[in-house]
Amino acid sequence: FEQQFPLSPQVLTAVAEVCGLDSSALREAVAKHTFQERVKMDFMGGVRSGVGGTPTFFINGVKHAGPWDYESLLAAIKSSTKPAKL
Repeated sequence: FEQQFPLSPQVLTAVAEVCGLDSSALREAVAKHTFQERVKMDFMGGVRSGVGGTPTFFINGVKHAGPWDYESLLAAIKSSTKPAKL
């Protein structure tokens, strides 16, 4: 998330190659906007759910408004009384 602004297609291709992914398939997907609609749908789903940025945590379907440190998240999970949704 710290490096999201300089993510050009060239940088993404280089990262894909370092990760052992198919960089030519990535270039083709970017050029054809293959996943544009899916990204838009995911973004709008987040907006409807109250996501204003990242990271945003949901615990058993409820947006966590507290701190994001390990101890706070663990306490929120333990205190949740609603069964987990699978």
